[in-house]
Parts: sequence; C-alpha cells; structure tokens
Amino acid sequence: MVNNLDLIKSDINEYLDKINLKELKTRIRNFRSLPRHKLSDKELMDEVYKVLEIDNHFILQPHFRTYPVGSYFYRIRKLSQPNISELRSENDFWNVPKDLITYYQRLNQPKESLLYTALDVETAIVETRLKENDFFCLMIYENIKPIKAVCIGTSFSEDLRLIEIEDFLAEEFCKPVGIGIEHFYRTSELIAKNFFDLPPEEVQDAWEYPSVQDRKKFNICFRPQLGKKLLKLNGSLICKYGRENTFAPLAVQDGFGEDLTPNIYHFDENLVKKIAPKFTCEYRKNPL
Repeated sequence: MVNNLDLIKSDINEYLDKINLKELKTRIRNFRSLPRHKLSDKELMDEVYKVLEIDNHFILQPHFRTYPVGSYFYRIRKLSQPNISELRSENDFWNVPKDLITYYQRLNQPKESLLYTALDVETAIVETRLKENDFFCLMIYENIKPIKAVCIGTSFSEDLRLIEIEDFLAEEFCKPVGIGIEHFYRTSELIAKNFFDLPPEEVQDAWEYPSVQDRKKFNICFRPQLGKKLLKLNGSLICKYGRENTFAPLAVQDGFGEDLTPNIYHFDENLVKKIAPKFTCEYRKNPL
C-alpha cells in the first residue's frame, strides 16, 4: 500500500489512465453498503484503500487555500445558563479540554481536542446546533500569520475520474451525522488523518472543509497548539439565541485580568467595534 503524495506530478496521469470509471463507481457503492459499525479502524481504512488503489497504488492531489493576516474565525460554546460562571479563565475561550471529549467528531477521536472554527457566524451557529433560548459564547479570533489550510471536500479538477475520487472522499467526510450516532464520524476522522494530515507549519496549518448544512460555507479546524500560535482572541460576545440565526448579545468579553480571568462588560456596541472592527453579522439589539 503506497500513498504517492510525493510523486503526484509525475505519476498522476499514469494512475488516472488505469482507472475504469464504471468500476470505480461500483467500488464506491460496495463501500457504502458496508456495516461500518462492525469494522475496526484498520478494517475500515482497508476498505477505503480498496476503493482508491490501482495495482496497490493511489495518488491523491492535495489542494490548499491561504487565509491572509486579518481574517476572522468564529467559534461558539454553548452555555448552560445566562451568567458567566462557566467562563473562568482564558482556557475556556479556546478548545475543549480533551478529558471532556467522549465521542468522535468530524476530525477528532475521543479524548482528542481540536479547535473548530467557522468563517462566518451563521455557520458557527448551525454547526453548534443551537436551539431557541440557548445561551452561548461567540469567540472572535483573528489570524496574526497567514494560514495554509488543506481543503477537504472541495474539487478543483476537471478530470471526471479525479472528480469521482474527490467526491467520494468529500461525501464520506461531510456525511451528516446525527446526535447519538457520532461513531459514524470515524470515517471522516480516518480520511482526514490518513489523507489530509501533512507536515504542520511547513506544509499545512489547518483543515478546511464545507459545512454540512451549506456546502458553500466553510469550517476551519486547528490543532490547538498551532491554532494558538496563528490566532489571537479579539474578544467574545455572550448571547441568547432566538430563531433563524437571530441572537441578542447580552455582554462583551474584552481581554483578561492579571489573574487571567475574563473581563466581561454589559453589552456595548463600541466594545464590539473594538474587538471586531470588521464584524458584519446582523444581530438583534434588544433582548429576546
């Protein structure tokens, strides 16, 4: 089993010439009929390789997008109550502690903490599955260095065979997963770690992938240590969610005290302009 990422330019045409599109589609159908919950991680990856390999080889062409300095990234944390007792330190405004992660998510295993963000507030809301009257904290990050993100689920090819391969991986990675069946995230996590996990900083800083709800909107996921090197936390809004992506800001977090506890103030639009000058999201200015 050889992953020829280092031979893409010289070998990709040879690899594609060996692909029979009809046979490839049959392999994909067979894979999707598998009882995945009965397969180990190794068995599941072996089945993915069976779809892709020709003569024990396959080639995957990675695509990248660069986010310039000054781009915004958003993360939402649900709060169980309207007060701020859950937000006690700077760590509470970044990734979830690994000990609290008990199930698979799109890119992580249980006990593996990653920093999930979105490129717009609406996508962050959808991805968090907020319900009416939920309280939440909206973190607003800005990158201080350019970010190189490897693209999962976005096809840049015109070759039908390569499009079929990229679509297969995209559909498996972006498959909707409901509450209670998070084990189906195993496939997406394995695809990300086996095919889209390139040397950090040198080649790749983050993963970019489309939102399940709107494939034209994107999420960006970081390994926490690298995310904290590339991003700064501008500030946060404490909010109450309404209907259809409307929300009312109740308070603003701006910086931290000497003891690293968050500075939180009553909502003030001038503070919002300070922590996010380019913040374009519409919100209700009156309590819901």
